[in-house]
Amino acid sequence: MTSSPLPVPSLTNELLASRVEVVAVVSGPDGVVAVGAVTTGVDEEAVMERFAPDLTGGEIRFRDGAIDIVESDGTVRTSVPFEDISPRLADQRHVILDTIIWQSPDAQSWNQVDLIENAGPGFIGANTDGYIVPLVKLGSPGTPIYTSSNGVDWSLLTELQEPILGGSFALLDETLIVGAPPVSLLRVELHDGTTQLVSAGPAFDNTDLADLRVGQVAAGPYGVLAAAYDGSRGSVPYTTLWYSPDGQQWNRQRTNDIFGTEANLKVAVGADRVVVATDPQGEGGLPLESPFQVWIGTISNQN
Repeated sequence: MTSSPLPVPSLTNELLASRVEVVAVVSGPDGVVAVGAVTTGVDEEAVMERFAPDLTGGEIRFRDGAIDIVESDGTVRTSVPFEDISPRLADQRHVILDTIIWQSPDAQSWNQVDLIENAGPGFIGANTDGYIVPLVKLGSPGTPIYTSSNGVDWSLLTELQEPILGGSFALLDETLIVGAPPVSLLRVELHDGTTQLVSAGPAFDNTDLADLRVGQVAAGPYGVLAAAYDGSRGSVPYTTLWYSPDGQQWNRQRTNDIFGTEANLKVAVGADRVVVATDPQGEGGLPLESPFQVWIGTISNQN
């Protein structure tokens, strides 16, 4: 096993500290592309040293628009506006989130190719035409979607009208399937950026789930899966699956006799089968807890 270091942007402001986390990686027509989140905030030790160098045993407390440097007895020694540390820190309420994109022709040597400010990535997909990255844009009412034909040059394709916070994404040929909380399903056509709202539809109507929520969508040549759960059930929700060959018509899968009903689901779709991992311990939509079960099977189109 080998590891490849990724280049990261250097900070020029000594009062800030940042952390870079790789979120997703995909292989596409022009190599491998990875997206990451760059989270930048206050370097508390540096701020204390700058604005209260003689203070010992104090701490920093955050509040709207500023931080207070507090003595050990609770007395506020001084207040520092976020603007005095970084204008971007003031705009983003003391945490800056950026999306970093790397590209590699061979998954060995990597180049940073883009840095999109004030946004965080949740997904990256690839098809024969290129790559796609939807973002959570801080302070924006929408969800921008960026595309690239080569993984290096990125441009805005479209922007969904609503922020997809906690949503799930899957790429099916030229269509991006978006599972948006609580139960909205969207189709984004990549060739022109048009968006279609897929209504709850017959498969989702009159459901026995009291608080239906889409936890995950996954897509592949075999079709699209949506894993949904009942948000009213607490930490271990009732879960179920829906299948669609094209992201338009959906059929509920009668899997409860196999998986049970009290579980968290993670799904993946291949060329001729699907993989479902079930975890009866975890909360719907969250990472699986070990031990969990893995199932491989085909899909029934029967209602």
